[in-house]
Amino acid sequence: MPGNNFTGKQRAESLANVKLGGDYLLVATDIAASGVDLPDMTYIYNFDLPKDAVNYLRQAGRTGRKPFSDGKCFVTSIITSEERFVLQRFENELMFHCESYCCK
Repeated sequence: MPGNNFTGKQRAESLANVKLGGDYLLVATDIAASGVDLPDMTYIYNFDLPKDAVNYLRQAGRTGRKPFSDGKCFVTSIITSEERFVLQRFENELMFHCESYCCK
């Protein structure tokens, strides 16, 4: 879904085609993903953490919206060790726990 030159109508038509097509992979910036409603989505990958907990929740909340999905939903944030404190702050503000996996 090329982004910069899409009109609102073209964006809506493109997303409708994605929904009709079955399996899909959508890669978008946080701005391009804003307002995207794909309720069957079960995986979100954050390559950059949002600046605040509310936006983190908004992005993460795009996965597994009930009643559309009964399966488990996953949000993966790819961060550096220096960014871990930001995710911990989100955990504290939103009262949830993230599992951590570290690669060396």
